[in-house]
Amino acid sequence: MKNTILAKAKRMFTSVLPVSKDRRGACIDCGECCKLPTKCPFLRYKADGSSYCRAYRFRPLNCRKYPRTKLEFLTADTCGFRFEDQPKPSVSNLNPPIVNSQSSIANKLVIPAKAGIHQCLAPPSLWAGFSVSFSPGSAVGSATCP
Repeated sequence: MKNTILAKAKRMFTSVLPVSKDRRGACIDCGECCKLPTKCPFLRYKADGSSYCRAYRFRPLNCRKYPRTKLEFLTADTCGFRFEDQPKPSVSNLNPPIVNSQSSIANKLVIPAKAGIHQCLAPPSLWAGFSVSFSPGSAVGSATCP
């Protein structure tokens, strides 16, 4: 994204969108974002050289959320914010493993005991042979689906 009036207008209109989850860091009062593309009239400087905003409590969303995304991050060399690339899920993590037998599917569909009640989420065609056993005096038992 370039540092133009149109880019600033785009940042203004997209400022209602959430900030990227990849953004880390904090503002270090460099004031560089307040100069995109021209110096903001509310930008002031302290004696130590750090900047501040005279309208800080009432600043617009595009100021509050800058940099909202890595694409609109124009001040990376001076800004205290940064964007960290999050690992993308692999295709193998998105697809469940293929299971060949119905009994192994049914065994994975047992809900653990809760107050002595077991549920098997297997379809009714697999319920034959379903058994529940409890230890005397215990609210926890074991269940097996066929």
